[in-house]
Amino acid sequence: MKRKRILAGLVTAALVMTSLLGCGATDETKGDAVDVAESNDNVTENEEVQAEDSSSGGAKYEGVEVTWSVNAIGDAQKEQFDEWAEGLKAEVKDQTGITLNIEMVAWGDYLNKHLASIASGTGPDIIQMGSCSYPVVMDADGLVPLDDKMDMFGGEDAFYPSAMFYGKYNDHIYALPWGGGARNYYYRKDIFEKYGLEEPGIDWTWEDLNRDVEILTEKMGSPAFLPCGTTHDASYVFWFTLEAEDGKILSDDYSKTEFNNDAGLKAIRHFADLYEKGCIPATFVEYGIDDCQAAFVNGEIALTIGSDSWMPALEQAGINDVYGVVPPPKGENGTFTNLVIPSCLGVTSYSKNQDAALEVLSIIMSKDNVSEYNRLIGWMPFKNECLEDDPYFTEDEHRSMFVYSVENGHTFFPQHAQVSAMRDATTKMLQTIYTELVTSGSISDDYIREQMDVCATEVNAMLND
Repeated sequence: MKRKRILAGLVTAALVMTSLLGCGATDETKGDAVDVAESNDNVTENEEVQAEDSSSGGAKYEGVEVTWSVNAIGDAQKEQFDEWAEGLKAEVKDQTGITLNIEMVAWGDYLNKHLASIASGTGPDIIQMGSCSYPVVMDADGLVPLDDKMDMFGGEDAFYPSAMFYGKYNDHIYALPWGGGARNYYYRKDIFEKYGLEEPGIDWTWEDLNRDVEILTEKMGSPAFLPCGTTHDASYVFWFTLEAEDGKILSDDYSKTEFNNDAGLKAIRHFADLYEKGCIPATFVEYGIDDCQAAFVNGEIALTIGSDSWMPALEQAGINDVYGVVPPPKGENGTFTNLVIPSCLGVTSYSKNQDAALEVLSIIMSKDNVSEYNRLIGWMPFKNECLEDDPYFTEDEHRSMFVYSVENGHTFFPQHAQVSAMRDATTKMLQTIYTELVTSGSISDDYIREQMDVCATEVNAMLND
């Protein structure tokens, strides 16, 4: 992989950042690398000044400020987050003397903002990264290597291996998995019970899903299953469904695509076949994950696919006792996969206070703070000890299914600088296929293969650029 190609045009991007607000972080820019050496010189000077102070604790960092950029959270969790954040600031101040500032950034804006900060050499000291942004930021040399700092965080073995995967790039550790989850199937217990169907379980298959959905659709008199057909989640579902059918997005060395084959066809046909049978509503082609959640809460459908962050909202909606959660169905050969999606934290390479930022990060990554944040946000922690002693994550009937998915799933975002663009290309492919499906009422295998080949050509060009 070619280092730092992602920084092309980022100085310009920084100047037009206002126009990016509200837009999703989609395509990476390309071109010559931007050198961040000047900002690192400032860091070195700062570290020398701190090294001269032999004192410890609060006195060492008295007057130092550290800014942490956090991705926005839902309104349902805002009050609890603010309370936790104030406690965290006080803890940081008491232990280190550092003033911690926390700034919120929208999920659709954060990657562009991080890249613009790398280009300008100024910005937050600690950043949160989610989804497909990790390798993009790491490839741009935007983070401090943590290889020789891991003792501050309990060592590499303190974290789930499947989540720790995302913090590594080119054989170095740059980020720590803070929390997140997977994607599971949500079902309405009350609807399954009403029509005499047995609830799905951990070992269910696509054959089981097809049978249940067809029966429920007939008895309900309307489509029973609602997968999202747009936004990034459409591609995520395709990725782990593909792997359940023993397929792969890319080759192991990330040199070529491997989804445009029989396994890819089968993954897409699962949903196309159910649509053609009337089991999926036409609205799925324009529905994202939030729309699916609303339809599920309203009891319009019996089955959908969602994240663990849904659970606080479902409890608030008063349906906590009438729904269940189950991992994705196994493929034809009994293969189980799930997409592990952690949110990672790292210290920026342009930070003027890297030592102080590392101290703050070690406090954020403490057992109590990791557990508390993930409880209030509706995620699960990826630090092992947080699960071992906290029944909240393991004994809750809904959340335990996400624990199972994370422990047993193995589908990963490729650690490639172009992964965000790959995801967008896959999403575009699915949108094209699903739109034709809804417009025509049915779709041929040849059409699906044609669109997969178009997407593969686009992605292969990214891989070989």
